Parts: sequence; structure tokens; C-alpha cells
Amino acid sequence: MASTEIFHSKTSGALWILPDGPNTKPEYLPCYDLEDISESRGGITLIQCIDAKGQYQQLGSTQDAPEPTTLQLGTFIGKVADFLEQVQCPFPLLVHLRTCGRADSFENYDRTYIVPVQNITGVTLSGLVRKDEDVVAMHTFDVEALPSITRIFRLTALEESVNEVADVNDIVFLDEFQCADCGIPDNGCTYGFAVTDADAGSPSDTASVLTLAPGVAGWQPTAADPFAAGEDIASVVVFKVGLNTTRILVARGTTDAGNPAEVAYSDDNGATWTLANVGTVNGQFATGAKTLFAFNRYDIWLATSAGYIYHSEDGGANWTAQESGVITSANYNVIRFVNPNVGYAVAADGVVVKTVNGGTTWGSVTSPGANAITSLAVITTSKLWVGTTIGGLFYSNDGGTTWTARDFGGATGAGTDVQDIVFVNDFVGFLTQTATGAGTVYFTINGGFSWELQTGVPTNTGINSLYACDANNVYAAANVGTIISLTMAA
Repeated sequence: MASTEIFHSKTSGALWILPDGPNTKPEYLPCYDLEDISESRGGITLIQCIDAKGQYQQLGSTQDAPEPTTLQLGTFIGKVADFLEQVQCPFPLLVHLRTCGRADSFENYDRTYIVPVQNITGVTLSGLVRKDEDVVAMHTFDVEALPSITRIFRLTALEESVNEVADVNDIVFLDEFQCADCGIPDNGCTYGFAVTDADAGSPSDTASVLTLAPGVAGWQPTAADPFAAGEDIASVVVFKVGLNTTRILVARGTTDAGNPAEVAYSDDNGATWTLANVGTVNGQFATGAKTLFAFNRYDIWLATSAGYIYHSEDGGANWTAQESGVITSANYNVIRFVNPNVGYAVAADGVVVKTVNGGTTWGSVTSPGANAITSLAVITTSKLWVGTTIGGLFYSNDGGTTWTARDFGGATGAGTDVQDIVFVNDFVGFLTQTATGAGTVYFTINGGFSWELQTGVPTNTGINSLYACDANNVYAAANVGTIISLTMAA
């Protein structure tokens, strides 16, 4: 059913550009006409065969690659050169649609489209000279963009149904898209997994693994718990280990003086668990959410206390130390990779380490400061963001050689931890901060140059981690058995 709230191009549209790319100052583009945007999704080619009766039988189809997105921008010709007359590099175009208010306020939109413009392919000049009529001189630019237009909506925050009362530390989704012809449709945000602290008020006092699945009401604990009584679960990852088998891998978040760090994994959705020691140094543990990272069963990393980084090539059964407290002896709080070779980890003493060979060797890069780093997002091999315990937010565009502080509008000072940062792409990102006993969420659509507070977040006592399936589906793991979803309004 079509919405009864519609937009009108004369009064609702506004064009913005990021002249220097993501994480740079947006510029309002007034007095422009935007013509139709033609976005290719990739056509299909039928696979057919002639049967015994001479009739064509459709056997299937193949998907063609999408073509570049095309559009036209037109404006008046003036005495001074226009931006589009001079531009030579790719730039993002943001098409805001709003209900009311000023067009030149960047945050004033109800929905927007981020179009990654690559090239101006042609220019049409019209109305330059007329012998018997007076018309406005115009130039119209033919534009080609990448086919990946990002659609942004205002999100609604809701508290999920959760069968748990302990703090929820980390949350992930299987993130595997499939259509109905392969089973249950999955948009990448269908099968969820979350982990908790041990619940001192429960009879067993064991930490839980929670799952979300179609046909099951809310987030439910698995049939068995992986660790012993009193032991928290800090981090979780999921990946395929067979055609129809998903492995849940979790890391113990509590120290055990008589044993080394420990993980547990399950291939039957938590009905049974297999325990595995990580390293041989007693007392080590995973310090928090995002200390586990996995591309697949062959590329898994775990960052622990005392400055250790471990790697597994067999789904978490066996681990090899790649860094053994040499660079820093402080706790590693987060580890993230952008590809199987390039990754970063951050520590409680402000140290940032990097590898370019899958962890065979690690080395420190410049630190943004002496404060403990509590969060890390890696966008590309050279673009990364970190957050600190005093509400600091920093970014680097050169792989950690230099850092720039960014004010996101949150609290600062002791006890204002930036708990987590996630980016969906170069433009859309989310962060969460816990201050004065409450968790808040901020988001950006311009690559981090400006951040906006997400309204309507349910009351909570702290948000520990975020997971973004895409720009319009985000989940937050919070204290006291709380999971929050941020999704498009129905």
C-alpha cells in the first residue's frame, strides 16, 4: 500500500555534495534540477531448452552485472564557474527528501539517497543565444555513478523481546542473504546471536547464548550454556562449517587463575558445546565485545588480556599466538580486519597495532592518545575510527600514522566510554556511548563529519555493542537483558 505522505520535487527535495569525499564538510547545492536517476540492478538472461514438442522450456536464468547509474543535473549559467564545471574527482551526491523546514539544513531529511558519482560524461549548453526570445542560459551535466545507491531512512528504536536478565555483551548476525528458492528468505538480519554475563540471580549462575530465528518468539537462550558458573561470555562470532551447519564461537570474558583463555563452539545451535583452551598463559581472558573476529572457519582472531593476539585456522579448535605481550602488556579491547591480510587491534593503554600479512607480524602505529581505547571500526585498509574511555572519537585516513579528533556531540570526561563504532560503508556509521548510567546511539550519513543523536532509544543502563546488518537495520546489545533494534518505521 502506497504511503499517504508523499514528497513534491518543488518543495521537498534538496541536493548536497561532499566535494572532498566522505568525512568532509557537506555543501548545499541550490538552484539545481535533478532529472531521473536510472539505477541498473542487472538484468536477467533466460536459460532455455527446446523440448520434444518443440516448445521452449525455461531451465533457469543468469543475473547480469549492473550497469553504471545515470542521471542529469542542470542549473543556470552564471559569471562564476559552477562546481560541476570544475570537478575532476568522484564525489558523493546526497538527495534529501523532507516534509518541511529549510533545505539548507543538512540534518533536515525524512529519507535520502547517497549516490557515489564517478564521472561527468557530457555537458549540454542550452539557451545561450536567441534572436527573438529571452530564455535562461542553462548547462546540463550527464553524470555516471556507481550502481550502489544507499537508501537512508529515519530509524525507529524498539526494545526486543529477550528471555534474559543479565547484561548482554555482544551481538552478531549470520549475515547470509538468500531467497526463498534456497530455503527460508534471509535479508542478512534474520538469524541473530548474542552473549551475556553470568547471572548471579539464576540457579545455575551461567552466562547465556541467545538466538533469534524465524518462527521463534524473541531472543531465546540455547539449550546448554558453554562455560562454568560465574564465567561471563565476552564476544561471539558465527560462520559456516558445512553446507547447512553454522558454528557459534564464543570467548570467556572472566579470568580463571588456573587456566588459560578459553573459547567454546557449537555446531547444533547451542544444544552441545566443545571447550578449547587458547594459549598456555593462565589467567588470560577476552576483555569485552569485539575481541573475536572471523571471516570464515580458517581466518579467526582473538585478542585477550595481557597484550596477546591469537589466530585459529580450524574453526576455533586450536590457536596460535601471533602477538605475546611484546608490543604492549595491556589488555586488547577490540580486534577488526578489513580483509584476511590487513587488521588492527586497540588496547587499554592507547596502543594501536596493525598487521598487513594476516597477523604473521604485528607492529604499533601512532596512538591517538594515552587514554584507553574502547572501540574500533576499520572501513578500508587505511581508514579507521577509534573511541576512548573519556568520550574521545578519532579517525585516521592513513592507516594510523596521523589522527584527527572529531566531536560527535556526546559527553566527555571520565566514565563516558565510546563503547562501539560500526560503519556500513564509507558514509553510514553508528556509535554508542555509555555515560551517567545510560547508553545512547549516534549516527552519521556523511562519513563521520557530523553525527546525530538517535531519538527514542529505550531506557537502558548501558549499551555494550552494535551490529549493523545494513544502513537501516541495526541492533544494540545492552545491560540487564536488553537488546534494542533500530529499523525503518512500518
